[in-house]
Order: sequence, then C-alpha cells, then structure tokens
Amino acid sequence: ELKLSTPKDYDGKREELRGFLLQVRLYLKANQEIYNSDDKKILFVLSHLKGGTAGPWAETYVYAHIQDGDIIFEMFNEFIAEFQEAFEEVNTAGEALNKLRTMKQAGKTANEFISEFKI
Repeated sequence: ELKLSTPKDYDGKREELRGFLLQVRLYLKANQEIYNSDDKKILFVLSHLKGGTAGPWAETYVYAHIQDGDIIFEMFNEFIAEFQEAFEEVNTAGEALNKLRTMKQAGKTANEFISEFKI
C-alpha cells in the first residue's frame, strides 16, 4: 500500500462531497492492487462515513444489502451514484451563482481573487 494520506472521514456536509470523492478516487487509484474489487472499494468508502448524516446513511446502506446473513454490494459505480444522490448539493448552479454575487476581492491580490473565482 502506498503511504498516501487517506481521505478524511466524511460526515455528510454537502459542500465537502466533491473534495471527499476526489480524495477517495485518488487513493483507490494509487492502491488499485489492494482495492481491486467493487466490494473492497465500497468498504473503503463506507469506513470513512462517520458522524453527521453520513454515518447513519452508511449503516442503512449496509443493512439494506444483507441477504441471507451475507452483505451483497452492488457495483462501485452504482454505489457512488447512490451516494452522490444522497449527499450532493441540491442546487449547484444556484449555489455557484450566489457565490459569484457575493464574492469580493477584499484585500486579496488579483491572483488570489482569480484563483478563488476559478474554484
């Protein structure tokens, strides 16, 4: 296993979802020989869903996938789609527009302001 930082635990804050998923994807890619099945990838993500609304979501997800005493997961891409549906920001376009309206340079250099704008 490569000695990369593991993703920080995710608690369900919608504004942190994209960053969390990016860190997960990078980590899984770097360690693809270890996380070489959909089950292992899903277990990795579930192990980082703690607290807030993410912890109970993970628990509900696991219980919903128990069949005859065994946990049967779906495909990783299907899991991620379900996870994103549960936690992504409801109105990302509206949120971005609102952020643009309230953005101010406020003592930042032009480069700092432009970098923030691009985000």
